[in-house]
Amino acid sequence: MTKPLYLDYSILLLWFLDLNPAYTKIALELRNRYVSREITLLTGPISILRVVEYLKKQSFFKEKDLSEILKSLIDLELVAEGSGPDGLAKALEISYKTGLDLMSSCEVSECIRRDARFITMEEDAFQKARSTVDASLIKDVKI
Repeated sequence: MTKPLYLDYSILLLWFLDLNPAYTKIALELRNRYVSREITLLTGPISILRVVEYLKKQSFFKEKDLSEILKSLIDLELVAEGSGPDGLAKALEISYKTGLDLMSSCEVSECIRRDARFITMEEDAFQKARSTVDASLIKDVKI
C-alpha cells in the first residue's frame, strides 16, 4: 500500500482556484483518485481553515459560497484527527528546527504521526519541511 498523502492548504486551494493550471490539474486528479478510493489523502483542520480564510479574502466568494466549500471539504472526510498536546509540542519543536510557521509545522507533525508524505505547492514550505518529513512539491507528484 502506498503512503498516504497529506495535503497542505495550498493544494486544497487548487480545487477552488486555478492559481497554476498544471498544478491545478494534478490537484484535481489527486482528488478524483481519492474519491474513487485509489489513494489515501489526508489534511488537517488548520489546512481547511486556511483555505476558507484565503477564499474569504477574494471578493467574489460570498458567505454562502464559503459555507458550501467548507461543507464539501468536511464531507470528503480528509481530516485526520489531531494529535493533541503532544502533537502541538512536536509542531513547536519542528517550527524551531525548520523555520516553518506554526500552522505548517502542525501539518508536518501530523505527517510524521500518520507516516504520510507532505504535499505542498509552496517551495519555501517544501524546503523547510523536507528535513523533517517525506515531502514533495505538487509538480513532482506522479499520478
